[in-house]
Amino acid sequence: EFAVVDALPEAVVVVFAAVTHLADPWLLFAMLAVGYWFASEGVAGSPRRAGATAIAAVTCAYAATALGKAWFAAPRPPGAMPPADVPT
Repeated sequence: EFAVVDALPEAVVVVFAAVTHLADPWLLFAMLAVGYWFASEGVAGSPRRAGATAIAAVTCAYAATALGKAWFAAPRPPGAMPPADVPT
């Protein structure tokens, strides 16, 4: 496993690291805020309803991610650093 990772170009490793952040709640809610802020009137004809629907969708996406992590419970690879935002 380490030989495969070491053989990858640095750019590929950086891209994979960035992709792993796509399911983080802070990114999901930031994308929600930006999307809601810049949405046209056609998208958000009823702002309250559109906002509530978007918040529900993002919350469900995070819940699905958290359930998947708990369900699979894959251990961290050997030598991996613990997550920075989780106290040990």
